[in-house]
Amino acid sequence: SLVGQRRRESPERARSQNVWRNYWIKSALVASPINDWSMLQVWLYLTMNNKIDLVNPLYFKGLDRIGCFMCPACRIAEFKIVEKLHPDLWRNWEDKLCKWASERNLHREWVLYHLWRWLKLPGKILRSMEELGLEGHSENASNRMLLKTVSINREKASVTILFNAAIPISTFAKMAYPLGETVLEDGSLTVSGDVFRARVSENKVVIDFVEEKSIKSILNKISGLVAKALLCKGCGSCVDNCPVGAVKLVSKTPIVDGQLCLRCEYGACLSKCPVVSFFIKGDGFKALCDAQTIRY
Repeated sequence: SLVGQRRRESPERARSQNVWRNYWIKSALVASPINDWSMLQVWLYLTMNNKIDLVNPLYFKGLDRIGCFMCPACRIAEFKIVEKLHPDLWRNWEDKLCKWASERNLHREWVLYHLWRWLKLPGKILRSMEELGLEGHSENASNRMLLKTVSINREKASVTILFNAAIPISTFAKMAYPLGETVLEDGSLTVSGDVFRARVSENKVVIDFVEEKSIKSILNKISGLVAKALLCKGCGSCVDNCPVGAVKLVSKTPIVDGQLCLRCEYGACLSKCPVVSFFIKGDGFKALCDAQTIRY
């Protein structure tokens, strides 16, 4: 696919190549023909070639960037333009924000001042909130509260992980084959690999290890699979990244065919999963693991 992104739009895009593979969907080949252009060059090209009529008219109504209208990277001034141009659309979004805030006991200013744009408030915003006598932020504001690691405890050759939510065992079982043989019995699941055995039940996972060097890798995979079983939205990245087509989406749930699965690197389909990636990086795993001398 062809995209109109340019290097000067962000530090991340500045590092991008002109042609690349989508990180999450390997079959998607992406090219940006104007990657090295400035904004001035874009508008000069449109003007010189009489292409102005093809430009999205929203650009002429005050918006600098067009895409997801509630993008957290937008300025508040742009939100106000959206609210003026499409009041019904904005009202619907604001109603959802108010409902979210109410369910999590967040103050109304969380919506009023657009604090939903941050997972963690910048220092300047935090100080402003304190000056107003308001609590700066709450971890409840993030949807990460849906699944959080409560504790990781290590005892010699085993690690016990406790989560704040019930693990959907049947869903977990459908995805777990890349990690090892699975046995579902009495509401709990046992996954047996070459160097470990994991017992999954309710909101707890107990992992027994054969060798020390495998702890980090298996802990990542098992914990990531818990997140995937609970939070998967059916994006299909795991389907696209399976080299033998062993993963299928059934009602937006990934199911692994044990007859086809190669168990490549203990589940290559997990390494390119957005849910797994962001859960492992953002859930305090490193701090919890360091406390138990499980180095990352």
